Amino acid sequence: DTSLDRARRFGRGKSKYIIIDQKNMGVSVARNNGINASKSNYVAMLDADDVWNCNHVLAISRMVEKFPEAGMYVASSKKVLGIHEILEPIAACGVDGSYAVRGTEFYKKYSDQPRVLHTSAVCLNKHKTRHTGFFPEGAIRSQDIYLWLKIGQECDVIFNDVVTSFQLMDNSGLGRRAGVVPFYISNLLNDLSYFDESHHPYLEKILSRGAATSCLASLSSGCDITSDLGVALSKTLPTTSKIYTLLSYWPYKTTLSSMARYILRIKERYNNVCH
Repeated sequence: DTSLDRARRFGRGKSKYIIIDQKNMGVSVARNNGINASKSNYVAMLDADDVWNCNHVLAISRMVEKFPEAGMYVASSKKVLGIHEILEPIAACGVDGSYAVRGTEFYKKYSDQPRVLHTSAVCLNKHKTRHTGFFPEGAIRSQDIYLWLKIGQECDVIFNDVVTSFQLMDNSGLGRRAGVVPFYISNLLNDLSYFDESHHPYLEKILSRGAATSCLASLSSGCDITSDLGVALSKTLPTTSKIYTLLSYWPYKTTLSSMARYILRIKERYNNVCH
């Protein structure tokens, strides 16, 4: 596309902009190279299919000033299906509603509110998080969630209740990755030893929801469920009585009863593979 030419025109004569032109090696390599090339210790990312509100950078700056030693700063965000949905909340330009969570608090919050984190709402403290290796290179899907989970183990995470970013779902590339097992599931499904045992119940809930919603995303995109994804679902799915709670945040227009039938059918299909 013409994005590189546009970036060069935008940055021409402006010394504070660095444009990196490289071979396409995946989103993790691009993000990591950008993080390493940045001159600041604090790095906020913006994906091409998302939007920052006018108050976003100021809100992040206030969080950093208040909690300079935290590992990750997370602005509140909203998923929208069209640019017109941004117009109403953009008028509310507050900047500070921040608070810190760590360890079990972080995993509990993320397991209860899975939409609270996405890359364009996050700012990383490079010094505090460099040991993680940042984004896992070669991963195709949900490599960002893998990084968030690792950071939560060792660093304070700062959240802000003021909405300052928007995730444009109609431009999302999730459909193109339908059927791929999310990286954090494939790497953590059989081994949670990196994390304190007190965090395991919340991590198991995160893995369960991720497997279930990945299956639903595949079905919504008209794709069949791959064997790897089906096995991951069967290994993580909780009891049937919890399925409505697990999927209650599903952002697409599908009834919960339909989702439950989908998930139970997939579970039955792959149970024999797992047991």
